[in-house]
Amino acid sequence: MIEKLFKAKFTTTGKTIEQLKAEYTDFLPSDEKLQALLEAYQNLDGVEVIVYERRFVGEENYGVFAWDESDKSIDDKIRDFIYQAEQDDMFGSYIDDREEFLADWESGNYSPSGSLVFEKSDIEIIEELKKGV
Repeated sequence: MIEKLFKAKFTTTGKTIEQLKAEYTDFLPSDEKLQALLEAYQNLDGVEVIVYERRFVGEENYGVFAWDESDKSIDDKIRDFIYQAEQDDMFGSYIDDREEFLADWESGNYSPSGSLVFEKSDIEIIEELKKGV
């Protein structure tokens, strides 16, 4: 259950390839895929979103709840990040298939296999949102 929502912005410009590699435990993507993912992270820097706290045993992070889809530049950055995440060889559904991904995205038929989750260091909280807003 989501208890609190926050207006936040991404602080992802400082990520490195080494940090991305450390997030993988079973299968390490190619350097080419990691570089593309790193660029997608950097492209998100400064984008404002609505997030919620996720707390599980041993980890605390944020899940993306929503963003301003009417702002094409924001929606495009989120879309491009998600496409790069879909390149994961174990969990991706659109590996090297940008055309199908874009068609599904534009038609509203895209359905992610998981949540967009970010480390606390990737998010700067701007303010807690009041219920009903």
